[in-house]
Amino acid sequence: MVKPNFALIFSFLMLLTGCSLQAQELSISAEIEKGNHIEYQPLRGTVSITHNKDEKVDLASFRMGGKPLQVEPLRDVEVSPSSPLMISFYQFTLPGRIRGLHELQAISVKVGGNTLTSIPSTFVVGVLTVGEGSSSTVLNFENIVEGGQTIFPGQRIRLGYRYTYSGSIELTTEKLPLLDAAGLLKIGAKAIKDYTKESLNVREITQEAEATKPGTYNFGPSSVQGNAYTVDLYGRRKYLQPQVQSGTPAVTITVKPFPDKDKPPSFNGAVGPFDIFKASLLSSPKISVGDKIILAVEIGGK
Repeated sequence: MVKPNFALIFSFLMLLTGCSLQAQELSISAEIEKGNHIEYQPLRGTVSITHNKDEKVDLASFRMGGKPLQVEPLRDVEVSPSSPLMISFYQFTLPGRIRGLHELQAISVKVGGNTLTSIPSTFVVGVLTVGEGSSSTVLNFENIVEGGQTIFPGQRIRLGYRYTYSGSIELTTEKLPLLDAAGLLKIGAKAIKDYTKESLNVREITQEAEATKPGTYNFGPSSVQGNAYTVDLYGRRKYLQPQVQSGTPAVTITVKPFPDKDKPPSFNGAVGPFDIFKASLLSSPKISVGDKIILAVEIGGK
């Protein structure tokens, strides 16, 4: 019978352990947090990095799609008291998405002297679901137009919708042309505001837009439609009939050209809200017919 060489076996096991630790020392994963993601709502994600305790994660080096990604540290967790490894967790936020399947691009970061890159993944954004667990359903849908419907090139307005509701509604169809602002230049991401008013829930979704050229722009009509439902003790939904729906009339935005009559040669098309607009008389208020007067005009704004 051949006796095992325990020294050799021990050395071999130590070698395997060292290789295993080396393989586990550096790894990264990223995902959008689980849950029902609503259209246009900001998305929160988590990055987890497994690394040696003496290796520093460079917060300024996080990138997604080649662009800087701002993250916030959440916590550090030791793998075990005897292990040199630890797992660091970070949180990030992305702008909201429309409904459908989306890809979370690879996220990279520098740890120690190495660059780690996560594997891309997917997530689903569902339809807007409002309310929970009430059999009394109310849905009112309104246009939002802030800044006027007659404007000049360079002026900005805010377009969108206001949902006022109670009960539980799963919206299945939405026609929201004001948010697309076709023909206008969209500025920034959509803004979402949730609040309550007289025991009803209110959600406002708006998009800032800028007029770039004269013309007449028609948006709408707009509409939403969905299923009211109740939830039983087991969390199952029971859909009610008939469907709930609401609509709004079309909105027309007119972008007028600047008038040519009496336009100063130096006019550059500057328009917008004024913070300061005042005039003062610098010469004596006591004048005679034919006297010249001196006025000072102060204008300030965006």
